[in-house]
Amino acid sequence: MTFSTGIYSFPSSMHVNDFNGDGYIDIVVANQGNYNIGVLLGKGDGNFGTQITTMTGPPNIVIQIAVGDYNGDGKMDVAGVCGESSFSLYPTPTFVIVFVGYGNGSFGQQMIFSTELVSLDYVLANDFNGDGRLDLAIGSSNGGNFGIVLNTCACC
Repeated sequence: MTFSTGIYSFPSSMHVNDFNGDGYIDIVVANQGNYNIGVLLGKGDGNFGTQITTMTGPPNIVIQIAVGDYNGDGKMDVAGVCGESSFSLYPTPTFVIVFVGYGNGSFGQQMIFSTELVSLDYVLANDFNGDGRLDLAIGSSNGGNFGIVLNTCACC
């Protein structure tokens, strides 16, 4: 079985979770070529519906994603390391964007967080400081560094 993410979408990262609360596994994809993240809602039988997309830019291209409930509302959100594109599919990722989930497979309310790191390659979610909110670990293979973005805001 194959499922389309669109012509010239160039998927760069994927995760699974239940994005619409129906108990079935859904797939979220970072489509850097089409400047979006897409969710394919699972039907519970190994098949998925048509992709629901949320625009990330231009100029923002999401390279890697991490899934979690960042604002504590019980709905899955998506965080991504991003770069600004100058009509290139390979921007230098230097910031993090959180897309707040609506609970139906779509997202909105983008929140942008600057970082001190450049050329970000990785993002992982966990509660690193024990406050009950998901934080983000971001990493760069260019220079061998990583950092933690603490979730300190009430909104996420």
